[in-house]
Amino acid sequence: MSTKNMTRGGLLLALAIILPQFLHLTGGPQLGSIILPMHFPVYIAGFLLGPAIGGIIGFLAPLISHLLTGMPPVSPPVLFLMLVELPLFGILSGYLFQKKEWGVFPALLVSMVGGRIGMALVAPLVFHLQAFPQAPLAYVWGSLLTGLPGIVLQLIILPLLLKTRFMEGISRDQAAG
Repeated sequence: MSTKNMTRGGLLLALAIILPQFLHLTGGPQLGSIILPMHFPVYIAGFLLGPAIGGIIGFLAPLISHLLTGMPPVSPPVLFLMLVELPLFGILSGYLFQKKEWGVFPALLVSMVGGRIGMALVAPLVFHLQAFPQAPLAYVWGSLLTGLPGIVLQLIILPLLLKTRFMEGISRDQAAG
């Protein structure tokens, strides 16, 4: 990996940790679950830096954020669900965009669905291990509904961002290597 891409990865990881904290400070913890700020840098990492780095940033962002700030929380088990969901976002967006050469919008849509399916599949196990009293799939469904504004923002902002000057000088091959 080039120094330039290592720097990009570090910046995106930092953004994935800082953006949610900014929202928590300005609008309370609920705003993070509505806007989904940690997701944006993870998707961008997948698109720009490929599936491996996208997946790593998707895993490290919620873990480091939790270790530094306590958010996302362990109970309810948001942290554990995000440790599955976000890496899948980064892996799938990078794989579909860079390896399969899909367009930004279809790769983003499939990544969104794939990450949430992964989260829904592990939720029953996580809830059982934590003896968390809520029904896991009801919790996943509720988080999906709560996050609809953030999902809509992702569907609007990310394709625009990735097709503008933000991507200037970065081809699929350059981003991967």
